[in-house]
Amino acid sequence: MVKERSELPMVLTVEQTAKVMGLNRGTVYELIRQKQLPAAKIGRRILVPRDALFDWLYREAAGSISAN
Repeated sequence: MVKERSELPMVLTVEQTAKVMGLNRGTVYELIRQKQLPAAKIGRRILVPRDALFDWLYREAAGSISAN
């Protein structure tokens, strides 16, 4: 189990991203397709930058809290 952000690789695969977020791969692919989750396609691989993932999560969490 990952306890620190720095323990993760600089870029995550969709599978790794799903595991970190506790989601299934299909949901992660859908978030990427909708351009809600930052990702880059390199060749045939879709990669999610670790820091961009956490920045996005913090923004989403802050937005959902302020919306209530």
